[in-house]
Amino acid sequence: AINAQRSAELESAIRGSRGGLGVGRLTKIGTEIKMDLNFPGEVTSKSIKKLRTSSDCVSEDLAKMGVTGALDDDGVAIFWKRTRFEPTSTAAFQEISKGCGVVRVSLLDKETKKDVVVVAAHLKSGNSEKDSRARATQVARIKTWLQANNMLPNAANAHANAHSNNSSPSDSHPKTTEPCVVLCLDANASPFEPSVKVPDRDSKAGGGKERKEEAGADNTLGRLRGFGLRSCWDADLEKARKSGNPFDPVTVNKIRGPLSDQKAKVGQHSCSVIDYVMYSPQACSQVQFALEPVRVGGSKFNAKALACLIPNMEVPSDHYPVAVDLRLAS
Repeated sequence: AINAQRSAELESAIRGSRGGLGVGRLTKIGTEIKMDLNFPGEVTSKSIKKLRTSSDCVSEDLAKMGVTGALDDDGVAIFWKRTRFEPTSTAAFQEISKGCGVVRVSLLDKETKKDVVVVAAHLKSGNSEKDSRARATQVARIKTWLQANNMLPNAANAHANAHSNNSSPSDSHPKTTEPCVVLCLDANASPFEPSVKVPDRDSKAGGGKERKEEAGADNTLGRLRGFGLRSCWDADLEKARKSGNPFDPVTVNKIRGPLSDQKAKVGQHSCSVIDYVMYSPQACSQVQFALEPVRVGGSKFNAKALACLIPNMEVPSDHYPVAVDLRLAS
């Protein structure tokens, strides 16, 4: 937690750092504002490197319970209400890169007799161009996997739906015999992620050929829309575009402390939308957010956002939940 009396000093110090904070920068900040790092003695690079990370602490606790091995706390899972849904296929898992995977299950809605395909994924984190390219590769592998199993909207609808952002999703009443596809993911990319071009790995070496993509599909959200899916944030994005006001919902609002495993990100204020519910608009429509989004975005280090940093006693995760009510097509 940030001590209120030192928040302005911490903010000033962090603003002065471009991007993440290395050990050297963290040492300088710790020395400048006498940050309490929970250990006695002088704040030095050497003492910071000796700090146990949160994973170290958790691994030690798990070891006491007889659980050993590498800690992986970035997994994905799908849960469903057994009284309402019946699985019609065995859950499938596909690794899309080292340490990152996607899981899928087909469900039958017992009330409407409609099929629902639910997919969950967790993409690579990071703000560099290299990270964006890695996410592009992961998204392409998810798309290939789903297409191979005939689980994406048909080609005739995909192009039209990928860019249909001019009306509120709750205004539409789709009719289709296709299954409803719902993709839930921590994309680790905001809707405003810079565009990147990804070389076609299938092209001949030295050809320099770029992968062909639809216009507007040159960042992570754009590529996901290329599945023929809508985002639960599309109405908010369109509202912000038309009004000129900031896009203010957020799904993360955190500042990593010195015990974080991700030392390069210590001190960064992550305050944006990076989590999504994507759905096939010809098979279902978005009625509303089941949980109203937290709206403290617009600019980093604003007082409103700093007043409700997570994790906290009300939200024990470092992400806010994204919960959406979807209406299946008639």
